[in-house]
Amino acid sequence: MVVSYIFLTLQQNQKNGILGKRQSLDEEFPENHVDLILNLNTSIGYKKNDLKNLLRNSYTSLKKGGILIIDLMNPAFFYKNFEEQMIFNFKDYEVNQTIKINKIYNSIVSTWDVYKNNEYSKDLSRELKFKLYTTNDIICSSLYYNFTLSNISFYGDMKGNEFHENSPRLIVKITK
Repeated sequence: MVVSYIFLTLQQNQKNGILGKRQSLDEEFPENHVDLILNLNTSIGYKKNDLKNLLRNSYTSLKKGGILIIDLMNPAFFYKNFEEQMIFNFKDYEVNQTIKINKIYNSIVSTWDVYKNNEYSKDLSRELKFKLYTTNDIICSSLYYNFTLSNISFYGDMKGNEFHENSPRLIVKITK
């Protein structure tokens, strides 16, 4: 099971400086209350409407001038660099990971077959399905939720380098 879709919201607090709160995309957000929303480490794409929920809730919650940062995998980079099959060994375990890609829908199915002492472990094995988002997905969805195009920036990594096809990440900065 995938850990819940958590991101961190930060708001000013007169007593403590900065107050942080973890919150699921499924929970209601406070209106016009938040300065910064961080969605880190590819934590969206596991549910059908993750991006839409994130953008809708963010637009509602962010104060004017508030910022939403989304950290995603760059699909083009991933497609060039992924390995269809990988094997990881540690102690008594072997994990066979198989990745299948649907480039039309930018979706991935990653299967993890786990063996302990050469015996297949159904309890430890997993299958993850998720969507990779493109700049076009972000722009179209952002405009739908009232973010303006001039307030959307793309970066290729957490250092703020320019985004291009060979960038390892797709970092999105959206200002309300």
